[in-house]
Amino acid sequence: MVNKIMRNGYVSMVKKFLSIFIVAFMFSLNANAANPKYVPGEILVKFKDGVSDFKKMGLRNSALHQGQSLRKASLVNTISQLSIERWALPEGESVETAMSELKKNESILYAEPNYYLHKMALPNDPYYVDGDQWGLGAIDWLDVWEGNPQPDSSGVTVAVVDDGVFASHPDLDDRLVPGWNVFLGDSSTSPNFDTSPGATHGTQVAGIIGAEINNNTGISGVAPGVKIMPILFTTDSRRTTADAADAFYEAIRINADIVNFSYGAYFYSNLLADAVKALEDEGILLVTSAGNDEVNNRYVPIYPGSLPNKNIITVSSVSETGNMTEWAQYGAFSVDLLAPGDNVITTSVYVPDDPDDPVEANYAYVSGTSFSAPFVAGIAALIKGEYALADMYEIKGRIMAGVETHATALDKVAAGGIANAANSLSVIPAPVLVIKSADVDSSGNGIIDSGETAELVIELENIWSDATTVEATLVPLDSKISIEDPTKSFGNIAKGGTASATYSISLDSFSGHRHIPFQLDISYSGIDLAPRFFSLESGRLVNEVQLNASFDNSGYDDMHYYYFNVPVGTESFSITATSLKDIDLFVMRGARPLLYPTMNKHLGGEGYEYIYDYEDDDDLEKIGFSRSVSSSGNELISLPNPVSGDYFVAVYNYGQSTGTSYTISAQGISSGSTTFGGGGGGNINMLLLLALFGFGTALRNRKH
Repeated sequence: MVNKIMRNGYVSMVKKFLSIFIVAFMFSLNANAANPKYVPGEILVKFKDGVSDFKKMGLRNSALHQGQSLRKASLVNTISQLSIERWALPEGESVETAMSELKKNESILYAEPNYYLHKMALPNDPYYVDGDQWGLGAIDWLDVWEGNPQPDSSGVTVAVVDDGVFASHPDLDDRLVPGWNVFLGDSSTSPNFDTSPGATHGTQVAGIIGAEINNNTGISGVAPGVKIMPILFTTDSRRTTADAADAFYEAIRINADIVNFSYGAYFYSNLLADAVKALEDEGILLVTSAGNDEVNNRYVPIYPGSLPNKNIITVSSVSETGNMTEWAQYGAFSVDLLAPGDNVITTSVYVPDDPDDPVEANYAYVSGTSFSAPFVAGIAALIKGEYALADMYEIKGRIMAGVETHATALDKVAAGGIANAANSLSVIPAPVLVIKSADVDSSGNGIIDSGETAELVIELENIWSDATTVEATLVPLDSKISIEDPTKSFGNIAKGGTASATYSISLDSFSGHRHIPFQLDISYSGIDLAPRFFSLESGRLVNEVQLNASFDNSGYDDMHYYYFNVPVGTESFSITATSLKDIDLFVMRGARPLLYPTMNKHLGGEGYEYIYDYEDDDDLEKIGFSRSVSSSGNELISLPNPVSGDYFVAVYNYGQSTGTSYTISAQGISSGSTTFGGGGGGNINMLLLLALFGFGTALRNRKH
């Protein structure tokens, strides 16, 4: 039985988009590393008519010129009808050099490489043949499939830490190896649909990674032949950090090479961090999801994706258009790259309402970063299959270096692009440097003000291969910013290491709110690497000064942040915001309000949820949190007898209207400077534990 859910008619392969940035990108690719075009060390030589066998032998056995670039080539075989000889070159002789020398000889008609041929037959899996698997096209999977030889991932084991995998699915049954059930303490990892009828998520994740290929059934997985190890840690009614940590330790015990974990929580857990560290200590790569709530994970971290461990790859989503999906979470320092995650087809399970009817294997269209992560886990398996000795640094480095850059991702994810299987298999080993953090004035409020000069500390992380003499030039992409000394030395950065440098930046006076974009041009030993992009925010409310601001048309401009200072002895202050559209206002002392205006239907609730360990409004008020939420655009927050210090304001575009404009002003706060501004962020949906990052087959529509 095949059940197509949420079919939108996506049949075309994803298009490549050109960057809108001025600077072009180029990644160094080694065509001969994993998918060579021709047989190394061999050439085909065709002689002109009348050339004797003795002369042919002499050409093989003698130097062609004084430099002796070609000598003593051996004859592999002869195609006598065509007067063509197949030569094996001496060790160290390149095909290119040999051809160049032979073409100068008057006895030779032509010399060329012995090119590999690739089968033109596509996999016969019906959904691939029908063009439904756009996600494989987006990662250039066909180039890998047609490679000769194909990467053999049959010796690689990917643990799918999830709600189990349906053991009877015909596209997965031959891929499954014994796993573990955290609850039962045994290897029964097929879901119990009597107690958990919604347990289809793990089956969907597993299909993207390794559904059987060329079996005339369903779909094609990313990694042909990979071993899938289900580790069941969650049910419809239970999913906890304790169970997830248990699952990670089991993945270590039963020798997983890679772990896919498409779950997360907005609360930091020491236990979960310890379990991830245990995976890292064992050299096990953890591929996880960024989340579906359009928030900047820099400001509202999600775990385990936002943990600092070097074995983590955090993946966000790209749609069939090639653009980052509007609901996906992002972060230039906290999310690594994009992979398909919108309306992708995969293996699933049909669980009938009537318990007397049989559970059946089927296929479903799913959305969410839950399903972006397994695309990358599959690529990781391909890399491990091709490079058996690759450690977690090399696997992550190849994945990060192999991305196809894209304009919508440049300042949203660390690698600036979309996962690409073919590129990742063929990149030359080299340092992969990304920005780990960029912090302004860490001793102050962490924000650069209008008219201010501040220190910007940038920390680089080296993912793969030692880098010597690292330098980085900071380029402002906003005319309001100037940099005193834009090029800094970071010294030598070993594989897995970090280094920091401090830049002095100045911001001119401006009115309104502002995102400030930067480009960082990085090099090592004089070799240029891919530039990295990020942005800062600026925003300050000034006493009795009204600001006019607008949310832009970007799906990533739904929250604007401002800050202000309340001096000692202030009797009260008030913040007012007005708009013709539905906006909401939030204030918190000492930090950005981590609020989650949420679509709560999955939790059975309505209204607003907040990411605090507090039970009621009285508890929130103790930490200086207040809100004004109405169905109009007129919001007012007044606080009597406030605690002194810095406060942050969030203006949320609740109505999600394009180009929403508003005014905001403050009374009773510190006068400060008369220059001012504001910054933007993103809005998110709060789930105490994101069970799916996509909720199975349902497209997560965060819009209210």
